[in-house]
Amino acid sequence: MRGAWACFWHSHPLPCTAPPYIYVGALIEFKNVTKRFGAIEALNDVTLNIGKGEFVLLTGPSGAGKTTLFRTIFAAERPDEGEILLSGWNVTKLRRGSIPYLRRNIGVVFQDFKLLGNRTALQNVFLTLEIRGMPARQIRERSVAALEAVGLSDRMDTRASFLSGGEQQRVAIARAVVGAPSILLADEPTGNLDPVLASDILRLLSEVAGKGTTVVVATHDPLVVQTAASDMEVMLDRGKVVGTRRANAVEVDASQEPRNEELQNEEPEAEESEAEVSEAEVSEAEEPQAEELRDEETQDEAAVEEPPEGEAK
Repeated sequence: MRGAWACFWHSHPLPCTAPPYIYVGALIEFKNVTKRFGAIEALNDVTLNIGKGEFVLLTGPSGAGKTTLFRTIFAAERPDEGEILLSGWNVTKLRRGSIPYLRRNIGVVFQDFKLLGNRTALQNVFLTLEIRGMPARQIRERSVAALEAVGLSDRMDTRASFLSGGEQQRVAIARAVVGAPSILLADEPTGNLDPVLASDILRLLSEVAGKGTTVVVATHDPLVVQTAASDMEVMLDRGKVVGTRRANAVEVDASQEPRNEELQNEEPEAEESEAEVSEAEVSEAEEPQAEELRDEETQDEAAVEEPPEGEAK
């Protein structure tokens, strides 16, 4: 699968058709962003930095603000306060006419797939490039390559409504990446899948990140957090960032603690074993000495009790 992704990315480069002043280079930066819906603060003073090519998990319970954060990235919602920068460009100040060009650099994978059930897998992937006005031959070539990369080369002509949940999610990923986006947002991409299929989807997303695309996955599933090979986890709760955790920091802490515990457990055992050996050595050394003393005492007593032969006579 990894080879398929490499082939897709290198064989199908896609020049940015947006004006250069809003080209996205896959660096996401939130500066004190707040978004309200009436009296509810969906995002509360969020400050966040995500680097190019990172695979990031956005975690938190339902209603934590994950979907709202995604919608502000692709300008479906505008924050009430703060700034959102994509590769240094302020998204919050974009004119409405520029937003479609921004979105050409952002792929989105939805939890409910949002596929057209009466169209084939290939036709669903076509849509992303047809909107851009690409030539039909290029659209087909790129779409076929994207579906091959997600392992659906034998299901291209099957209607989306006849595909399994895992296959539909793969089509959604192919549709999201066919335009070679700088950013890929996946909202609960494993929510409707069993653990095996979920693991496959996470591996696909990790491979996409490995090719330089910034991938952000929103999830509330602890199993995803445990199994995904992510670079960073951002924890949201009630619209606030309550913690961030880098993968390398977690691995270092996790690797050191068990070793310390093992050393602490091993030292008493070593001390006990040394004590046992020393006690055994002492007892072994004392036994012959005791026997020698007993022999000497017996000989002395015999010498005292038996008088000399001359005196007896």
